Amino acid sequence: MAHIEKSEASALLDHSLDNLDILRCLLDYGADANEIDLRDVQSRDLLILLLEFGYDVAKTGHTILQDFAGDRQVLDLLLDRGVDIKKIETGRTADGLALYPGGYDNSVKVLNVVAANADIELFDHLVSRGAEPSKSLALHYTSKCKVPERAVAMLPHLLDVYEMDIHADTDDLRNFFHDSPDSGTPLCSAVYYKNLAVVEELLKRGADPDRCGATGHLPTSKAMGDALFEGFLPALAPLLEAGADPTLALRHAVRRGNVDYAKTCLGYGGDVKAGLQIAHEREARRSREWANMPADVADDEAPRYEAQRERNIAMIDFLKSWKGDFDHDHAELPK
Repeated sequence: MAHIEKSEASALLDHSLDNLDILRCLLDYGADANEIDLRDVQSRDLLILLLEFGYDVAKTGHTILQDFAGDRQVLDLLLDRGVDIKKIETGRTADGLALYPGGYDNSVKVLNVVAANADIELFDHLVSRGAEPSKSLALHYTSKCKVPERAVAMLPHLLDVYEMDIHADTDDLRNFFHDSPDSGTPLCSAVYYKNLAVVEELLKRGADPDRCGATGHLPTSKAMGDALFEGFLPALAPLLEAGADPTLALRHAVRRGNVDYAKTCLGYGGDVKAGLQIAHEREARRSREWANMPADVADDEAPRYEAQRERNIAMIDFLKSWKGDFDHDHAELPK
């Protein structure tokens, strides 16, 4: 490489982030590593190279701790270089999503991600270096671990060693300005993330199946889903067995128009009359809306309203025919 000035070398840094050999040459020529925006440092090898050339991470390095939550060596390097693990990156989620202005997530995201990996050893190590479990959503994020044995091992560690609150609410630490589908208690998160092993373990440890967070969504309603996310029927029976209100759950199942969910709720004692009342109210409301539909939009809306009518009538017919003959101890639940 021909001789270049330090300023020229620095100007070329941003164009060389995907080629570490060229980047090293520029740094050898005196380019200032600190000209690179920390948000652009997305790989382990790049970060280690920059640290070798005096990259200053002390002030803002906390913003990328979560990006290296699976790499103890890198985390220790960052912490050894002065990164404050107690500082919080509030402008994005533990999943790396940027939040709207004014939204915030004040949880310790590096602990959230480590919990999602169910890495007990690394979790303990980060706590020993100053991370605060009580300011994390670790219990919630454990449900993201899809290895049941590891997730179930993580739960008692968080509950017994760190005395985390089994009914903690996500909204105590964050505000997204919308109803996030994983919001609520750890049990709500476990249902949303479809982690049946964690659902069952939390219930064994005393999680209240009728406890909801600030959003007001119960674990049973999470199990039935809504317009934004798919439900998780296998979680419904364990929730009802643990004492969730079957009539409250039935009302939600009727609103969702899902016969399979309604059947399960009835099998655990849901009041069929309460369900029928909701079903009739839904059909009456649909009928009124259709009757008052402006002519210029009726043609476009007709398929949707007809589909609603068919679902409502199917639910009413099912509830009217209910004889209470569902044996939830032996029957195979709908999948």
